[in-house]
Amino acid sequence: MDGSSLKAAMVQFDRYLSSPDTFVMPQFNFLLSAAIKEQIFKQSTELVCRAYGEVYTAVTNPANGYREPENVLHRSPQQPQSVLPLLLPHCCG
Repeated sequence: MDGSSLKAAMVQFDRYLSSPDTFVMPQFNFLLSAAIKEQIFKQSTELVCRAYGEVYTAVTNPANGYREPENVLHRSPQQPQSVLPLLLPHCCG
């Protein structure tokens, strides 16, 4: 992926992190079970964090040729993992 496309994707990812509930499918709200909602949110959060970790690893790998990856990836792989679980009660409560 070229650098400008990667930057654009990271802008979208930052929007997601700042307000993940705006990306929830409307059908999610029809689920009555809080436990099921919590499980769905937890699993989707884990997938998002894993995917970001893979992107981070690829972009910071010198063999892939990205210049100044720290200017594109402003977050460590641990930061989304720490931010998203805090939003769980708001999303699924």
